[in-house]
Amino acid sequence: MDFITATTTYVIAHQGNSYYATSAISVFALTDKALDLINFFSQLLTVSFGILFGLVVIMILLIIFSS
Repeated sequence: MDFITATTTYVIAHQGNSYYATSAISVFALTDKALDLINFFSQLLTVSFGILFGLVVIMILLIIFSS
């Protein structure tokens, strides 16, 4: 599974009859699969905190109104 792609651009110089690469610049990007995984786990974490917070509120309310 590929999660990152790289694109390399070379700067070519010309001297006489010869061409040569003077520098290379690489750009890295996340693929759609990687972005989907990040989105899934961030939503999972948000829902988990919401459920946990809701259970804590219900427990506190039960403790307050039980006496």
